[in-house]
Amino acid sequence: MNFKSLVAQLANRINQPHVIETYMRKVFASGVEWQKKQSPWISVKDKLPEPEQEVFLYDRDSVKHYAIGWLRKKKGYCKSKWFVTNGYVTDESITHWMSIPKFNV
Repeated sequence: MNFKSLVAQLANRINQPHVIETYMRKVFASGVEWQKKQSPWISVKDKLPEPEQEVFLYDRDSVKHYAIGWLRKKKGYCKSKWFVTNGYVTDESITHWMSIPKFNV
């Protein structure tokens, strides 16, 4: 059952509150699944970028919450696995990343 058909069925049962809740739960779940596929952000728990590939990073502990950085190939003297262009981050503070889009200019 797709999103459109769920909404249509919900509209047909507007006077039946007990039935509406069942359909609303399905509509909400369908919307959540659709949104997951739309987001370009990738959780670091699901996948990491290629080492040394510049990407956008989401830093949950930063004031700005974003940075451009990359996954280090070798940690060397720095124990963090991430390098960012605008400061220092901890491995735990980076939760998501996404590729930087390429523009044909």
